[in-house]
Amino acid sequence: EYEDYIGFGPAAHSFIGGRRVENLPDVDAYLRGEDIVGDTSDISLKEQMNEYVMLAMRTSEGIILSDYLKTFGTNFLTDYKLEIKENEKYLDICDYSVKIKDDYLYVQNQIIIKFMKD
Repeated sequence: EYEDYIGFGPAAHSFIGGRRVENLPDVDAYLRGEDIVGDTSDISLKEQMNEYVMLAMRTSEGIILSDYLKTFGTNFLTDYKLEIKENEKYLDICDYSVKIKDDYLYVQNQIIIKFMKD
């Protein structure tokens, strides 16, 4: 749902306020109570958009257009006009959302990857 989350334990990941935090995969250090926080990095706007689209397209609701607008201040239908056009046979598009048709959920990764921006 593209919300902040905290991952606990070795190799867990967190996403807090636009920053990704990665714990080290050191089980022994974790069991000793040592700090295992590893890399932290800011997520670029492009990465945030890619992650949002990837996560939302995996849900039964798909991308809620008003939520996308609220999150990024832009229109999903405009931002992804070309990708939508190229994949429209796989998508249910209505006034409030864009989602993968049920018949194509088994290949959702192949569809979602076409929406990832470089």
